[in-house]
Amino acid sequence: MPNFCAVHRVCDNCVMDNDIQNDCDTCGQREFIFKGEETLSSLCHLLLNNPNFMAIAHNMSGLILQHLNKIGLPPQNVIMNGSKMMSIKLNKRCKVIDSYNFIPIPLSAFPKTFDLKELKKGFFPYFFNTKEHETYVGPWPSASFNNLDQMTTKRRKVFIDWYNSQLDRVFHMEEEMRAYCRSDVDLLRQGCIQFRKLFIEETAVDPFKECFTIASTCMRVFRRNFLKEGTIAIVPHQGHNPRYKQSVKALKLFRWIEQEEGIVIQHARKVARSKLISIVSTVSMVTTSGSFMVVFGTVVQPVDRTGRRVFQVVMSPWKKLITTPCIGLTI
Repeated sequence: MPNFCAVHRVCDNCVMDNDIQNDCDTCGQREFIFKGEETLSSLCHLLLNNPNFMAIAHNMSGLILQHLNKIGLPPQNVIMNGSKMMSIKLNKRCKVIDSYNFIPIPLSAFPKTFDLKELKKGFFPYFFNTKEHETYVGPWPSASFNNLDQMTTKRRKVFIDWYNSQLDRVFHMEEEMRAYCRSDVDLLRQGCIQFRKLFIEETAVDPFKECFTIASTCMRVFRRNFLKEGTIAIVPHQGHNPRYKQSVKALKLFRWIEQEEGIVIQHARKVARSKLISIVSTVSMVTTSGSFMVVFGTVVQPVDRTGRRVFQVVMSPWKKLITTPCIGLTI
């Protein structure tokens, strides 16, 4: 469960002001800090009480969804891809997206990727962040609290060099957590701003507003800027030769009649389908005699309709067939 959270808020007027301590005339306070057991509750309260915004979290949107369900305020719409969160729509004007779906790299790679300067360099001992260590002040925690097993060989070497340079310092848990959290959120804010600015300038596509992933963003760019008109065929919903849903009882009846009378009945499930049959999907044609057979099945009459009205509804799909000129055919 999160016990510390930093939130940065920007609008069109202050988005390029990198000093988050400066308040904005439009959106007001730009930085919010939450800590303690009510961190997630405070964050969700901020999200639910600030309309007309888009919240961006880096690989943690699932925690927000879990808490909203826990407190009995499930979002209006959640878009999933398997077990992966794409978007959480809190209400008509507010939604949460995951920046990891657009920029699938750790926050530690943001400075090099976007040429950013970190507010706090180094590493934070995440495994040391426990209830009993909330107010810890003392020697620097053991290197094992930094999850060395998940580091690459190159990153582990960088960590060891940095860690050895910190051993003569006093570790203040609350101060270090605040500094690292603010630094990570600052990197996320500046990285997302640069990412969005680059896409809008080069492609006229706003990735965070119009899409959910980097893949859908690239497809939107292709469609908007490179796809020529008239180059993709518009295929009907069920294809050019759809096989409509058929009544199992009707198909069995047609099969039985074929066997009993020694005739051939053409229907929608057979390959050699007549164009005339396409007019009404449930019609079947007796090819040897040119007649048509229809199985209506059992019709339950609603209490608010007369028998005449039910008959009109059942027969309405056949009006086009009946009025179609069919020389030599018996209907």
